[in-house]
Amino acid sequence: MIGYLIGRMRIDEETKEELIYTYSEGRTLRISELYINEAVQVIKMLTGGMNMPETPANKMRRKILSMAHELRWEQPNGKINIERVNNWCIQYGYGNKALDQYSTSELPHLVTQFENMYRKHLNEI
Repeated sequence: MIGYLIGRMRIDEETKEELIYTYSEGRTLRISELYINEAVQVIKMLTGGMNMPETPANKMRRKILSMAHELRWEQPNGKINIERVNNWCIQYGYGNKALDQYSTSELPHLVTQFENMYRKHLNEI
């Protein structure tokens, strides 16, 4: 059931492993090694009964998006202009790719680059 839900929700392998690691309290990364009570908790979370734990990668992406909001990189409706963020990441980010294409290990460097640009912008104001 867990494998089916993960596939249906298109959860990537890294996120799946973090999810299993979290619910097994660091004991395993494999669905097959979950205890029954742990599996029930994962199923509840995946079916909407609980919130999915936030991954380090998503925290770093949200930090970049938060700074973009403060820079007013928004659409007329107030939502973030993700195209502008992605264009910045492609043009100036060290990996030259869209924000969601950066891996967890690459994101700290991108966050630092974005923070430097953000600080420079604030100093110019």
